[in-house]
Amino acid sequence: MWFVREGDTTLVCGRPGARTVAHFAAHPKVAFHLNTDKEGGSVTVLVREAAADPNFPPAPKMPAHLKKCRKGIRELKMTPEDFVKNYSAEIRINPLGLRGW
Repeated sequence: MWFVREGDTTLVCGRPGARTVAHFAAHPKVAFHLNTDKEGGSVTVLVREAAADPNFPPAPKMPAHLKKCRKGIRELKMTPEDFVKNYSAEIRINPLGLRGW
């Protein structure tokens, strides 16, 4: 799963058929956990609702997504075109609430 924030929305690209993608489809209310420090001592939990988005722009047309993921794409020895082909399950996650500790 690869993600980037767009305002309050989180845009996620996943592999079609991946368990996480199937889980989002079956259980659209999700909790998205993010460490807010390097040690993981502070955690922000975004309570969200996930849905497939047919209008989601492909990664090469999303400069913020490619900028954030470029290093990871290179480390996987992929091109942006490979990324789009392999991570084509496009999901939009909208906010419902927030928790943290």
